[in-house]
Amino acid sequence: MVTIVPPGNQWSMAGQKLGQGIQQATQGYLQNVTLPMELERQQQALMKNNLSGMIDELKQSGKINPQMEGILNLVKAIGPSDKSGRILSALLPLEMARSQAEISRKSPMAGEQGYTRKALPEFGQVDGQQKLGTQNAGMKEQTNPFFPNNLGGNEAPGQAPQPATEGIAKPLLTPQEKIAAARQLADERTAAGAPTNVKDALKEINENEEDKRLYNAEIKKEKDERVSFQRDYGPKATAMLKKYYPNSTPEQDAIFAKMGEEAAGNMKSEADIDRYLATEAKKFKNTIANVEESLSAPRLQNQWYRRLQGTDKDIAEVSKAVKNKLKLLLDLGLYDTARNLLSKNGFAPEERENIINPLSDIAKTSIKFIPKARKEEYVERVTPTASNPQGIKNYSKYAPESESFLNNSIKETLQKDPNASLVLLRKAYENKGYDWRIFENTINDMINMGEFKPNLDQIEQLIYLDSPPLTDLEKVLHGIGIIGR
Repeated sequence: MVTIVPPGNQWSMAGQKLGQGIQQATQGYLQNVTLPMELERQQQALMKNNLSGMIDELKQSGKINPQMEGILNLVKAIGPSDKSGRILSALLPLEMARSQAEISRKSPMAGEQGYTRKALPEFGQVDGQQKLGTQNAGMKEQTNPFFPNNLGGNEAPGQAPQPATEGIAKPLLTPQEKIAAARQLADERTAAGAPTNVKDALKEINENEEDKRLYNAEIKKEKDERVSFQRDYGPKATAMLKKYYPNSTPEQDAIFAKMGEEAAGNMKSEADIDRYLATEAKKFKNTIANVEESLSAPRLQNQWYRRLQGTDKDIAEVSKAVKNKLKLLLDLGLYDTARNLLSKNGFAPEERENIINPLSDIAKTSIKFIPKARKEEYVERVTPTASNPQGIKNYSKYAPESESFLNNSIKETLQKDPNASLVLLRKAYENKGYDWRIFENTINDMINMGEFKPNLDQIEQLIYLDSPPLTDLEKVLHGIGIIGR
């Protein structure tokens, strides 16, 4: 190798050039090295700013819960790095799963959404009316306080079919209603944070409707079983009554048949039902016997003997005692049976009604304010006869205002108490000076004009309105206490 050494003044120039070359080379190298590092720092800063902005934007949106906000705050502090990535990879799936579960818990299921439709009427109910058997038929509602008081407290379930459902059928949606419900379910789910399309929502709606159809079929099956079971216990109850009281009437048989059906529908054990019906049949027989053996209506012909025995009572005391013994029959609605028993014991129509269906306070108050009846006297010229040679006929007639008072008062009384006893109303108006004829005529006019519709009891009482409560002879006998009225 040959080296050429320049002259002395050229060493400094060559060194200077060499130094400049090295400096330039070094600077170029450093520039080539620091440029990517600076770019990376700038990119990291930009990424950190972008991440921080995204996190702040999410916070302000209100769409994240406190747990998610805590995770994002930690990532924001660390910045974009492998460490923050590992944190997000570990925690975000868990938090997303928890958030989805929370959204699912709050969003509606099929059948829970706010879609509503007109409710179907209950079984036995005509649309817009009361359930069959609950409307007021113009009679006082009767209940049986003895039911079911003869059961023990620790009875075990028996063979009677028991319901597994609530017994109320659920209305099914029509095809058009199912589509509307699916659209609403999809909207509500999506608004709650669980995006759902209409097709998926309709699938859930159909599944829910199938569940309801199966539920309704189970209700019908249970109802059919219990109706059949109850129907069987109607004749059983009647047979039980015949066993203890062979002379029962069709009305009494029907009452006991209904009791058997109700018992079969409410009790769990066939043994309980049989024992209940046997107990009620014995109660019925004993009630009849107790009334038949009670004191008869107090009359002149029996009072002297009762005074000797110390058992004499007036009509009010006897009526109270007999009414207590009739309570079971009256609670069962056996009014005809009660009236027949009282008639056998010598109680007259008004006395029977005072025991079975006395006037209510409302009716008494209404009658209280009617003025006393006023009659006007009239003289009429007639053809003279041997008994009336002068040909003069004197007669009286109710004043027009009295007839108006009576008509309005009867209307008002029967509106306030439509079950009032007509026999006792006649007696109350008689005490105001109105005789049986004008009372009967007023009642008949009201019936003919559709202003009054008598119930079954009142229809049977109409026969007593066709004649005076007492004839002239009966008034004398009643006055001395031989008969009632």
